[in-house]
Amino acid sequence: HIGGGLSYQRVVMTGTSGDDTGSATTNALTVAPHLGWKIVGQSGFTFSVEGGAGYQYASGGTLKVGDSTADFAPASGLAFTGGLNMGWSF
Repeated sequence: HIGGGLSYQRVVMTGTSGDDTGSATTNALTVAPHLGWKIVGQSGFTFSVEGGAGYQYASGGTLKVGDSTADFAPASGLAFTGGLNMGWSF
């Protein structure tokens, strides 16, 4: 099958080093076409696999550690996507 995907991710990271606690947050958006294969058995059991490559953009953000902050720049580039699905079709 042929299709496409649009995916949004919000990444929040936290950590501790000694007495300092740090955190960073960013958002990412991925757009990618997919090619895949799907099979449905007589009982309705369905198996599909798909994959593709597309474009991903991640917004910049701020890293906070203790009383210090640092900004990081946005990034974009090639992203590989895919999926493996199993279930029943009815």
